[in-house]
Amino acid sequence: MEVFFEGKWGKARHKYPCTALHIPPQRFCWYGAEWFLPAVYTCAQGLVFDLFFAVPITAYRAFFDRWTAMTEEELEAQEERAEAENPLHRSVQYRMFVNRRDLRDYSASGSVCVPGIEEDEKISALLQDYGLLEQYPDRAWNHMRVQMPWATKRRPKAIRTLKLQLSPHDAMVSEPVVLEIAGDGAEPMDIPVILPDGGRHTLHILESQKDALPENAHAADSDFCWPQAFSVLRYTVEPALPEGVRLQLRDAAQGDRPVYTGQNAGYGAAVGGAIGIIVRGDQEEKAQLAASSAYFTVPETLQWRLCLYAKPAEDIEISLPCADDPC
Repeated sequence: MEVFFEGKWGKARHKYPCTALHIPPQRFCWYGAEWFLPAVYTCAQGLVFDLFFAVPITAYRAFFDRWTAMTEEELEAQEERAEAENPLHRSVQYRMFVNRRDLRDYSASGSVCVPGIEEDEKISALLQDYGLLEQYPDRAWNHMRVQMPWATKRRPKAIRTLKLQLSPHDAMVSEPVVLEIAGDGAEPMDIPVILPDGGRHTLHILESQKDALPENAHAADSDFCWPQAFSVLRYTVEPALPEGVRLQLRDAAQGDRPVYTGQNAGYGAAVGGAIGIIVRGDQEEKAQLAASSAYFTVPETLQWRLCLYAKPAEDIEISLPCADDPC
């Protein structure tokens, strides 16, 4: 099996062949799944490794049957929930320490392979090359190929220590709650917030107020008419959420799309997607702010999604035995 480090030289992409380090395959349990690191490869440009995690096919089948039975509209409305329930979805950040030097920069690409449900020829071939498909035939697989450039200008002459660190990104920990709040002049209201561990908090909606982007916010895109209006929510949470738990209020609608008004305006209507807006308040003020999507006219009532996020697992470090292994 050939493995390449894909890099750029000028505007063209180049593939640089890699060689495998003498490292025994690694298997470990973490973040609710079985993880496999069968090999690590190096070349002059950097380091490459294949990382898999697996869950029982029965677990994925239950998820697949449930969500494929829904309509497209239902799926769009519950996209984030579907992602949270997908047993083959794990959002992870990668770091590798080579001779104690930290390789933080990386690019990653991958796919899933579920025999009999979602086949992927390339991933199946990799699983067979590594002997995983034969050894674990009843698993659903997620694969990521990660490549990291060296932290120094030249590759190390020898790799004496090698350690992989995996850190999960925040994930949604409870089903979103939809709140209907006036786009402007909302009356104060209190919403109970219950954490998965039973902790009780209160979301205080203080007010909502219309606002608008500066008139020149999209001056560079004069061929489009952009929605400028949005609603701002002021709110507090009491008592304060525990460390590592994050509350987010987000407009459930995508807002209005920009309209093309250029020379060929008669051939099309609205184009593009939702416009995201970030607002910041006074640092001394305890209240937090949330901005809606952008509209040409803010609706009288907006639906806000209240979501809770937390780190779903602790970081893990895997020490890889590779003493004095040449690159």
